[in-house]
Amino acid sequence: MEKGSLAERSIVALRVVTEVIRHFGSCTNVPMTKDLLQSVKRAHVEYALFLENERKRQCYLNKEKGRRRNKLKKRNELIKEKAKSALLEQLKNRKSYRRVSCRDKIGPTARELISEASRKLTEALQGSGKDLQSAKVAQVMLRVTAGNEVDCSS
Repeated sequence: MEKGSLAERSIVALRVVTEVIRHFGSCTNVPMTKDLLQSVKRAHVEYALFLENERKRQCYLNKEKGRRRNKLKKRNELIKEKAKSALLEQLKNRKSYRRVSCRDKIGPTARELISEASRKLTEALQGSGKDLQSAKVAQVMLRVTAGNEVDCSS
């Protein structure tokens, strides 16, 4: 038995057992007294209680961990839904703002940026909700083109 990984209390107990066996010559020669049997029963009961308490503690920790995980998951889903809603609203506003007649007044670079941004935004929103990076890139692209937009009201 490797003694390096044992606690001091366990090492002391091993030494006591070894000394008692040496004293009586063999483990079969150790007398089975009433006190010895009661000590064994008490130790067994204490160990069973320890195991039960440890199982309950572990169960409680697992439940708490699950609750925290569910809470974080719900919060992340809410954030994703808000982001999707905001991006969809931006996309709708952009689509309603752009008109066919206005496309002729916008330069080819801006038109390409808007087209690419719309494609990225559509892909991000139609995906499983895990592609927020593409949505952010599309949002930035749309903001860049918003600064260069031509007034189509004329």
